[in-house]
Amino acid sequence: MNATTCLKTSPWIKTSDPVVPMNASIDLEHLNALRAALTAGVSVDPDPSRAGFYDVQVDSRWFYIHIPRNLSRVYLISSFEAGGERQPLRSGPDRMYTQW
Repeated sequence: MNATTCLKTSPWIKTSDPVVPMNASIDLEHLNALRAALTAGVSVDPDPSRAGFYDVQVDSRWFYIHIPRNLSRVYLISSFEAGGERQPLRSGPDRMYTQW
């Protein structure tokens, strides 16, 4: 994995690894925004129940991503608009819902 992490008030990730969406219906604009944020470096909220899984907010959108230790890529698991009824969950099996 080529991601670098720095501890500030919250974890921070910066990587130029390719982003692989797990659902082909993701809007290209949102995917590019996530890629740009990861390339520049972004604060993340780690999933306490799953190593390598993170919530990332970019502009008005939440992304749930997985960065495996043994592969040079970022998996985009789900994405949804921030500020609506849905908010990222801190842990548990329902965390991996998808709303594209």
